[in-house]
Amino acid sequence: MYTNRGPYKGCANYETFVMLIWLRSELASEVMACVSASLPCDAPICFCAVLIREHVDGVSPGLSGIWAELLDAALDEVDWEEIAQDFTDTYRFNEER
Repeated sequence: MYTNRGPYKGCANYETFVMLIWLRSELASEVMACVSASLPCDAPICFCAVLIREHVDGVSPGLSGIWAELLDAALDEVDWEEIAQDFTDTYRFNEER
């Protein structure tokens, strides 16, 4: 397992890399629909980041106890603005509206 707390494969950290890969492969269309429907074209990246995080929280499994704490800790390490910027750059949802 990767234990260095620095950059990982072009992302801010390991957690951001894993989340970005998962979102691109599993939830890209859902995330784009959610963000595109909820934001004006000129919304700052930080608003996009909040919406993506809320969407991920909404699809998270209903865990409790230590498992919920560990998942929350990992999600807190994700650089959501980096992910929002990636989706903006990759899918150009702001230009499509």
